[in-house]
Amino acid sequence: MTQQEIFYKLLIANVVGWYLDDARIQLHRELYSMGDDPILLKRRFRMLSQLANYESQIYKKIYNFSSNNPSDYTDTLIQIKDELLHIINKNG
Repeated sequence: MTQQEIFYKLLIANVVGWYLDDARIQLHRELYSMGDDPILLKRRFRMLSQLANYESQIYKKIYNFSSNNPSDYTDTLIQIKDELLHIINKNG
């Protein structure tokens, strides 16, 4: 693994961490505000569980990803954000 790859992986991991933290905070706020609705409460717990599973998987994928092309990392970050938005989508 080159120094360039390590730099990009660390950068992606950092940004993904911010995305995950923001999503987790949002879901926790909704969890508390919707505590009196059992259906919404169950959905938020499910989303938090899915988010935790996704977090575990995405860090493994970032580590195993290999490229020296910066645009590949940018594209990957866009894909990760789309996947994350899918997990926390409240319309499903």
